[in-house]
Amino acid sequence: MGSSISKKIKEASSSGSITHNVEGNLPLLKGSPGQDSGNFTSKNKLLALVVDDNRVNRRILGMFLSKLGVDSQEAENGQQAVDIFLGGASFDIVFMDREMPVMDGLKATKMLRSIGVKTKIIGVSANNEKEEIAEFMASGINEFHTKPLDSVKLATIIRGSNGSSF
Repeated sequence: MGSSISKKIKEASSSGSITHNVEGNLPLLKGSPGQDSGNFTSKNKLLALVVDDNRVNRRILGMFLSKLGVDSQEAENGQQAVDIFLGGASFDIVFMDREMPVMDGLKATKMLRSIGVKTKIIGVSANNEKEEIAEFMASGINEFHTKPLDSVKLATIIRGSNGSSF
């Protein structure tokens, strides 16, 4: 499955079907199981959890994921993310913002790992100071990326992740 997904992402990137900027209205991006974006077959669709307190950031990331054939669900803070997992949901990948109200990404990641969540967690932040990145990594994230995540970066993350975690 991994090489097929990588090939589809490469094809979409080179054909220009992945948008590199956002114009116009943003669609509602909560996961839509069963809808086929044309990039992957429904049975091979990945599911991502996007955790960020900024609604626009969640929607833009969700839009890019959708264009890559990845369904997504949103959480506004770390507590919501933990509650979603405690409710029995599972995801192929999580995009976790570092700084959020209620519960930040560090605490949420530590809690998720403490309850046995093995899902790949991608930490994201606008701050790229070495100490803060190290602290985020120590919380249990698998990778760190500086915001904003554009479609090219996101395709690389998905392509790089699908062999080991999906």
